Amino acid sequence: MRPLRAVGLSAALVAGCGRGRTGEVAAPPVQPPAAPVEPAGVVLDGLFQDADHRLTLALPPPWTGEPGRRGEALRLTARHPLAEVEVWVHPDPDLQPRPRADCAWTFVDRAPGGEVVGSCTSGRPQDPLRMAWVWPLGDGALEVGARLGPAELAAADRAVRSLISGLRAGDGGPGGPAAAP
Repeated sequence: MRPLRAVGLSAALVAGCGRGRTGEVAAPPVQPPAAPVEPAGVVLDGLFQDADHRLTLALPPPWTGEPGRRGEALRLTARHPLAEVEVWVHPDPDLQPRPRADCAWTFVDRAPGGEVVGSCTSGRPQDPLRMAWVWPLGDGALEVGARLGPAELAAADRAVRSLISGLRAGDGGPGGPAAAP
């Protein structure tokens, strides 16, 4: 009788372990495929074009450009070995550089061309300098922010100003953002 007791005990343990289970293993939840990200514009043959805001910006070598996401304020990030430039279109008409987590706007002024210019520093000399130019654009504001590495500041500044001098907004004619820097 002892072997039968052991078999009965084993059967009871196995049956007890399965209580509350249906015998089916739950499949992991199926994630729907991510919607493709629609870019804010296109970079083709060294030219950024944003049809939503009628922006164009030539990106001569060694500049490269990556469009932001359609429907978001960041329209373009352009990179150079010495600097980085971001082009933003803000829905509100506030002509001030937007707050940055890594620095404080220590200088902001209105330039003769009507745009607002500013510089943003962290207080640490080894950190990059940030600069911004802000213009009215329709019912909002166009902001160009630049991040200049501290090693070759003058060369980075020349590269950035040369790049943004070709920025066109609206009808692409003179007198807009292209005339300011």
